Amino acid sequence: VAPPSTPPFDVVESFGNTPSRSAFEAARRAELLRRVFPDGAWETFEERCKAQSPYGRTPGWRLASFLVKADDELRREGLAMQIVDNLRRTFDKHGVDAWL
Repeated sequence: VAPPSTPPFDVVESFGNTPSRSAFEAARRAELLRRVFPDGAWETFEERCKAQSPYGRTPGWRLASFLVKADDELRREGLAMQIVDNLRRTFDKHGVDAWL
């Protein structure tokens, strides 16, 4: 799938055009998701996960996405595995019932 033909996300311009840091982060997240997922695909997936999650009605619930690995870069692969392992150990330590 070819990436959308839109200009790069201009961080400086976008930050200057938003009223707050949280608004900027929300706009940046929306732009990045729009570039990776076809129109509406992420929102549909997020809604389906939320409906199936026992925590879907918890205030502030949202699905987070992370892109760590691309191509065959072994350092990124190692980083991705370290992140997953650290999250798993942290979740286990605090009794969080999460699947990674």
